Amino acid sequence: MLPTYPVNEILDRVRAAAAEGSDLHLTSEETKLLAEGIGHLRMIPVLTMEQVAKLPGQPMFPKKTDN
Repeated sequence: MLPTYPVNEILDRVRAAAAEGSDLHLTSEETKLLAEGIGHLRMIPVLTMEQVAKLPGQPMFPKKTDN
């Protein structure tokens, strides 16, 4: 059997709560474990080939508006 890691158990609880649409409460220790486990991760969007094919002619950045 594979070892279990506390951060993975917390992430499983997050996923379950999201699937059920329920609230989730973490202890301060769980919050620290989660921050240490995923704290430096950044999500980078990746486009499919179909999305890339639609890019020519599309604005890449929103137009700046003067307020």
